[in-house]
Amino acid sequence: MRRAEVNGLAGPLARALHLDAAGMISLMFALQGDFRHAVQLAERILPRGETWTIDPDPRVGRRGGLCVVRIGEAGAKGSVPALVLAAALLRVSLGA
Repeated sequence: MRRAEVNGLAGPLARALHLDAAGMISLMFALQGDFRHAVQLAERILPRGETWTIDPDPRVGRRGGLCVVRIGEAGAKGSVPALVLAAALLRVSLGA
């Protein structure tokens, strides 16, 4: 996503996710495709002990193709891991 697109989406998404300023920064970088910030965002949003999975996991060098993120019953699928994780977090936050 381009920075101008991120700027338009970040505010409403941050409100939906109940983020503070640091969380919004992580969200903005995640929306630009930075997986490290998407992981930080997950750590901020999810309750302690809540786990999530991603397959294939870009942290272990497997990249390309579709990835699937699961957080409890919620999930998301796509080709950009950071965006897929952000989508799954939004679904969890909204109770979908």
